[in-house]
Amino acid sequence: MDKKLTKINTIIIALLVIEIMLSMIFMSTFNIFQHMLLVQIVPSILLAILIGRIAYGKKLYWIYIILGSIIYTALMYVLITNTPMSVIENNTVQSNTSVFEFNKNIRFITYLGFFIQEFLIASFVFLIIKVIRKIKEGRF
Repeated sequence: MDKKLTKINTIIIALLVIEIMLSMIFMSTFNIFQHMLLVQIVPSILLAILIGRIAYGKKLYWIYIILGSIIYTALMYVLITNTPMSVIENNTVQSNTSVFEFNKNIRFITYLGFFIQEFLIASFVFLIIKVIRKIKEGRF
């Protein structure tokens, strides 16, 4: 595989950047489902595809997957700290007797979960790419 950035990888990077920028701009108007989809799920999938494509064909592919997972975790930190509390509070159903206190002080274990999630998704994408390329080459 070439060392240069392929056209598909460039398109994925552009989609990821545009999606994150638009999410940051319109985040305050999202309901909780739009927030989960556009701020957490879509970037996770796009980044996993990008990580898997970049890691394929490299000798130390696990390092690429680990670094990509760290980047995703840092991205989630930035996005969560910039999420308006109204997105969470206004979209949570509560009874009159319940008392919930929302804050953005998320513990380390949550970010470890983000890291593991992205690591597993990117590894799965890497495996799919590897299997598809072996089938195309007739070595499967």
